[in-house]
Amino acid sequence: LAHNGGPIFNKGMTFHGYDGTKLLLVLNVQATGQIPQLIDSVNAYTDLHTYVNTATAQMYNTCKALLGDTFGGHIDWFKVDEQEQATGHVYEMLKQKQVAVFGVPGWVDASEIAKLEEAKVEKVASIDAMAEKLKKIAEEKAIYAGAHFTVGIGAPLTKSKRIHVKKKI
Repeated sequence: LAHNGGPIFNKGMTFHGYDGTKLLLVLNVQATGQIPQLIDSVNAYTDLHTYVNTATAQMYNTCKALLGDTFGGHIDWFKVDEQEQATGHVYEMLKQKQVAVFGVPGWVDASEIAKLEEAKVEKVASIDAMAEKLKKIAEEKAIYAGAHFTVGIGAPLTKSKRIHVKKKI
């Protein structure tokens, strides 16, 4: 794989079987030199197992046996996000997952951590707002169901029309 000049990009064509989002992720991880980490954590972070065949996994295991833990480990999504400028692909969720599992890398500055916390607060607020909206919709449906009934008009085995009639209370 390669950015810009590789065989995928220099023919002006798209190869069948490549998902654009996943391919961008693979290329961005490659640009930060973390392909071994991607192979090591391919099922933990993303659904990229289709890009890692048996031969690649065997080669990885051989290299890891020879080179030790320095060859594997988790992907530093902060490095990937810092590297990524061109496609606008955002790795906020993967960075949050990394922080939850492994903590914040020592080289990350406080402003980046503040951005993550802000995104987390916004996500919680968004979830709360959606829950409130769903609760309101459920209440409205219950009120409607209690005040209306449905009548089917038509013969059996034919398409019937349904009308909603408001109950007299």
